[in-house]
Amino acid sequence: MTRLLLTALLLLLAGCGAPAASTPATDGPVVTVLEVSRSGGLCAQGACAHPHLVVRSDGSWTVTVPSGQDGAEPTTTEGTLTAAQRDALDEGRRETTLADHERPERSCASWVDGFDVEVRWRAESGEPHEVSSCDHVLSARDPLLGLAKQLTTTAG
Repeated sequence: MTRLLLTALLLLLAGCGAPAASTPATDGPVVTVLEVSRSGGLCAQGACAHPHLVVRSDGSWTVTVPSGQDGAEPTTTEGTLTAAQRDALDEGRRETTLADHERPERSCASWVDGFDVEVRWRAESGEPHEVSSCDHVLSARDPLLGLAKQLTTTAG
């Protein structure tokens, strides 16, 4: 299940590279509406460099990858969600159940060389939420995480 979620999140990051344009959704201050980060794990040459995704209320997004174990320089990629991607994000923010599935005991995949995933989002009401794969069962079927597949498909 964790591998499926991680695969979906990687697809999200891959799909974010497509050029797109969209009209800002709000006239108010620009705030982060979705943030996905991973931590932990070891890669063949040491600690892994995990992408960090931030999507803002104006539809702009940033993916930052720190320097990796191969000595690569840090990279930052920026873009703007398409109208379809924005619709998928809005739907996911309305229908997500990520915070509903707590684990009975804390269990982090990073404890056994796996990856942990943290997802932060702001509901349309503005209420902030945060879940971690250590404390919650994160289903790739959740609409907010399902956005990863939709963005990848949309980006083509």
